[in-house]
Amino acid sequence: MKLYHNPACGKSRIAIKHLQSKYGDLQVVNYLANWLDADEIMALIERSDSPAADFVRWDDARMLGIKMEDKSDARKIAELIAKQPKILQRPLVDDGEKVVICRSDEVLSTF
Repeated sequence: MKLYHNPACGKSRIAIKHLQSKYGDLQVVNYLANWLDADEIMALIERSDSPAADFVRWDDARMLGIKMEDKSDARKIAELIAKQPKILQRPLVDDGEKVVICRSDEVLSTF
């Protein structure tokens, strides 16, 4: 089990506690300290049921002056996140087969 984590994010910290208490062995990836490249981000997007646009924190992107007209191009979104990792939606849980954006407690509780 792997968690893509931003230490400043409260939901991400909650996810760590939940997953560690349930599974014990959890690989935590601080993607702000260890940036992911566009190919790694594409691999996450491709294993998710969520559209690529859901992987972006659009309010944070706007605050950074980032605008994107076409939000359907997964590759462009992956490249954007690779250049500005702060806009990656979090927490992301990767169980080895599927990647899930766990913003809500309801989604997190499925793990």
